[in-house]
Amino acid sequence: MYKIKYDSPTLGKGEIVTVTGIGELRNGEFSELPDEADATFQATNGIVSLDEENNAVFTLGLGLEDYFKDHELFTVEHVKDKPSTTAVDKTTTNTDGGANA
Repeated sequence: MYKIKYDSPTLGKGEIVTVTGIGELRNGEFSELPDEADATFQATNGIVSLDEENNAVFTLGLGLEDYFKDHELFTVEHVKDKPSTTAVDKTTTNTDGGANA
């Protein structure tokens, strides 16, 4: 999961800011994004260029952390997913003698 915050002193706290490839953020507040948001951001900010044979080549843009690392108004943190604290038994017992589905 990613936590991202946009904090502009020229906007009021909680004002909505739209960031291409991310969506809407509230000024001064952290927003949580799933890990997939990094791939979406890279694809949104990618570029198309031509190779020496004039074929289109797509190059992914930078990931969230790299893109915003030197941007003073953004804070990006990648938070490792915490393992579940409850165990789930995924085995099944079939009492009618057939195969388990």
